[in-house]
Amino acid sequence: KRQEKSEVNGDKTLFHQLDVRSQKRFLVLKHIASEVKSNFSTLPYSSRGMLEHIEKKLDDLLSTYLTLLDMNRRYQIYMNSEVEEQLKNEVASQEDQITRIESEQLKATKKRRVKILRKRLNKFDVAKEKYLICETHLETIEDATRFIYEQSMTMPNDEDVGLQLDHLLAEMDETTSIIQDLDDSLLPGFDDLDKELELATLKKEAEKLNKSTEKKVKKST
Repeated sequence: KRQEKSEVNGDKTLFHQLDVRSQKRFLVLKHIASEVKSNFSTLPYSSRGMLEHIEKKLDDLLSTYLTLLDMNRRYQIYMNSEVEEQLKNEVASQEDQITRIESEQLKATKKRRVKILRKRLNKFDVAKEKYLICETHLETIEDATRFIYEQSMTMPNDEDVGLQLDHLLAEMDETTSIIQDLDDSLLPGFDDLDKELELATLKKEAEKLNKSTEKKVKKST
């Protein structure tokens, strides 16, 4: 129970961190899930065990959906930051300087820096790809939840219900397995991107401080 309470609190925290559009997106899906549970409540008691299993999977999908929305939010922050553009400008500037430098040693130093800058830029390309993967997973969960809802609306109240629930459970298992694959591909990398944003902030602060110092020096001379 403590673990469940902790997970609920964690979901609430994630929800409040989302932008309004993502919050609405989550609430729409949560409403559909509650309608599914309401439709299931009219089915025979004999299928209760299987229904509870499906409802648990539905809750897990909702929780995963919320996590994905939070990932989407973070990827959008990175992609809409000024860091990528700054890195591109710095690469262009360094490459231009290399063409005009005569010293081979200085050229080699500049080329090493360009190589590092390009590696940093590549992180943003990876982030864009992961953002698109993340969005696809969100749409997969939306499709699966709506499919479950449609099935719950037409579920027969007789012996055939067991077969339909088996089919529904198989569909949910397939969706869950697809979503679980995202753990290895989507989760790593946030620390690197956080560092990039932190570096950009520190650089801005340093530039601001340098300009302020230069002004003070000019005034005193």
